[in-house]
Amino acid sequence: LKTEVDRKGLEEEMADRYGKIPEPVEMLLEIAELKQLSQELGVDGIVAGEDSVKITFDSVKTRVDARRLIQLIQQDRRLTLSPPVRLMVNTKGLEGRTLLLALKQILGRLR
Repeated sequence: LKTEVDRKGLEEEMADRYGKIPEPVEMLLEIAELKQLSQELGVDGIVAGEDSVKITFDSVKTRVDARRLIQLIQQDRRLTLSPPVRLMVNTKGLEGRTLLLALKQILGRLR
């Protein structure tokens, strides 16, 4: 899946053939979309811990505007910046699909 349009097309095709898409398949599609967004932004890795997620940017390939990142951190208390180029996301109370959607929203705001 390279675009959101690709995802929607796949979802429609799957629903047409098999009926309602089960939650595990929806989670897989969310993860695929998160991966695509991460590649687009130059994210080197996403590592989940107990109460936080560490998003590491490739210092050479990242396409994230530093000013936009600082602005996002100032607006969202869950976010902190850690050297050298890591965005820490407090994920306490988030899990499963809610966590994936929160990460997609954060990365989407950096687009």
